[in-house]
This record gives sequence, structure tokens and C-alpha cells, in this order.
Amino acid sequence: MALLAEGFSGCHRGAPENTTAHAKIGGEIVARVGDVDLPASLVRDVATARGTAPAAALALLIDDVVAAKYAAAHGLDRTAAVNVAVTSVRGRATIDHVKAAARQEPPSDDEVRALTEIHWVEVDAPETIVALHAIALRPKKADPRLEAAAKAVAANIAAAVASAVDAADFEAKANAVPHPEVEVVVQPLDPFTADGRVAVAGSQDRIDTQFATAAAALAAPGATTGVVESSFGWHVIRLVGKRPPRVIALEERRRMFSQEVFLRRTHDSLDFLERTMTERESVTRANGLEEILAEALPAARAQDSPAASPTAP
Repeated sequence: MALLAEGFSGCHRGAPENTTAHAKIGGEIVARVGDVDLPASLVRDVATARGTAPAAALALLIDDVVAAKYAAAHGLDRTAAVNVAVTSVRGRATIDHVKAAARQEPPSDDEVRALTEIHWVEVDAPETIVALHAIALRPKKADPRLEAAAKAVAANIAAAVASAVDAADFEAKANAVPHPEVEVVVQPLDPFTADGRVAVAGSQDRIDTQFATAAAALAAPGATTGVVESSFGWHVIRLVGKRPPRVIALEERRRMFSQEVFLRRTHDSLDFLERTMTERESVTRANGLEEILAEALPAARAQDSPAASPTAP
């Protein structure tokens, strides 16, 4: 209220309260400043947003209205700074309106279905397979002799790991097989499904179909395939275990996805609004905009620094 103190030397902070105390108000209107009504719903919104008591929120609103009337009376509302501030407030009000509209309806079945496809690992996973494998990699260039050598190494690995007692033993026996001229990799794999999807949240990776089918056919932990060919080479696969399906009911998924749905709706609405309004309104940017902004930034920082401020201690 510094402006009021400077502009009205004969006024004091209690004046707005005295004015509204004698106004005829009632119902939804809890206060009036001149010709401006202050409804209870607005006071509640401000109190909620500020985390303050309704009486304090009403006092803030009254102060704002009085200050705004002073600005209008003295032409302060016509400055560029105020116009920019008003534009920013209107923009935020639009965003708030879009956010509120996005939350009016619960997620639809289609919205839940779309997010289920994205988050299937968490909410709609079939049985998943945990396995490790040894692979004799296919030669980088077609070479019948090297391909035959890789197949032979894979067969030797299959024979060597047949007696493996656990995963660590499988790895040790597979790595011990000689493989001159052939690149061999022995490694555990991320969980995957029988149709080849990698069951890791956010992953878009897939397992080779032939590999996934062969692994899914293994019945019990510790079971091992023979040589399985894929586009990458010749594998020997050992099953570590299978995880049961994880399926969450539709209504529970609707609740789980509600915030993400609201965010997606808000983003889509704001994106549509921006595109349509940009087409309607002419947007022009200065040539050499990056250079102009780069020069303006140091000047703005200098103005904001304590050394440049006349009121700095």
C-alpha cells in the first residue's frame, strides 16, 4: 500500500473497511469497495490459495481493489508494465480454467486403455520370464565357415551347461567353452513376455520372437534349451523363473491414472489453444532476436543486483 500512503496523505489503512462496513451487502457478496463486489467464493479461493484465514484473505482483496482504483485514477493502469502484468494474469487465468475443465470428468475407458498400453508392466502384465543365455554371435559379414563355427560353439555350450546346477554355474560353464574366431556373450536378461515384450517400465525393447517362444516353452526353473537360432546368432537359454501375471482392475486403474489423464487433457487443450490462437493472432519476432536478448540479459541482471539498487543497504 505504499502508493496509497504517498498519494493520499490524509487517508489511512482503515478507510476501506469503514466504507464497506456501511454498505448494503448480503447473500454471496461479503464486502463492497465502491462499485466492486467481493463474493464469498472469491474470498474462499484466495484463502485457500494463500493458506490464510478468510478474514485475512478479505483484507488482501480490499487492499488490492483500493490500490487498483488508485492506479486507474492516476493513469498507472495504462503503463506498459501494468499492461504486461494484466496480460500475464489473464494468461494464468486461462491456464487455470483449462486445468479445472480437465478435471471435471473422471478418466474415460478409452483414456484408461491408452495409458494401460503405456504402463502395462505395472497394471496389465501377463506372465513374465526371467532367463539368462549364452549366444554365439552371427558373423558380421556372411561367411559360411564362420557361421558353421558359431553353430558348433553353441552346440558345445549346450552340452557343457546341461549339468549346470544354477545360474552362476551355467555362466561359468558357458564361458569356459573355447570359441576361437567366434564371439560369445553370456548374460542374464531383463524379464520379458512370451510375445517378446521386455517387462521393464518405460522400455520399448523387444526380445527376438524365436528366442521368446523357446524360453516360454521351458517348464520349470533350471530347464535349458538346446541351440535356438535367432537373427543375432545361436543361443542356449536357461530359465531362472516365471513371474505370475499382474492385472489391476479397471476401476483401480482409473483411479491410478486420474492425475496423468488430467495432465494429458490440460496439455492437449493448451496445445490446441496455442495453435488456434497463433493462427488467428499475428506473432512477429525481431530479426536477430537471440543477440538482442543476450545483450538485454546482462543489463537486467545488473539492474537487479544489490549494488545497482538505490535502496540496497
